[in-house]
Amino acid sequence: ILAEHGQALLALVQEVHDRKLPAREALDELIGIYIGYFVGHPDFLRMHLRSGASWALGPVLGTEQQRAYWQRIHALQADIFRRGVRERAFVDEDADYLAKLFSVMDQVLLADWVARGMKDSRETLAVRLRAQGKRSLWRGRRVRPAGPGATPSGREPSPAGGRSASPRPRPYPCRCRFAAASVSPSGRPPAIPRGYRRS
Repeated sequence: ILAEHGQALLALVQEVHDRKLPAREALDELIGIYIGYFVGHPDFLRMHLRSGASWALGPVLGTEQQRAYWQRIHALQADIFRRGVRERAFVDEDADYLAKLFSVMDQVLLADWVARGMKDSRETLAVRLRAQGKRSLWRGRRVRPAGPGATPSGREPSPAGGRSASPRPRPYPCRCRFAAASVSPSGRPPAIPRGYRRS
């Protein structure tokens, strides 16, 4: 059963890879495929999770065929990330590492979904994984997780009734030659030297 599902997943990933989409779009497609497939096959998902195998390292105790499917899927994912690094779409990191990181994110998300009774819809899961992917994998963009007071954009509301807090204005530089000694150790203003004329 595991080998059959592995073959089916490989065919789906191969199709996305061969379309040569921009890397971020390809990753978005992969997220939709993985979430849709596992949600649509919950028994296979439970079996896959109970095997104890890390999705980042592959089925160490599986059959040779299962390991071959995982290696091919991982290679296709890594190639998408490699292209994304060249496009400056993803963080500047080793593509194999990014592919494994993505697999772990997918596994943790779905394992948590199963542990909580599989109540969230596939759309909710896909949105959550895409947001995590943007935070962890995208280059030049940071997406905040939605908190209790977050706005629809994911940003926390600004203080002072919606107005942005402005930094305190910096004082104008003092051109007085005695600015550094404006207060003497006794707490009194320093005496003005003889012969000094106020400007």
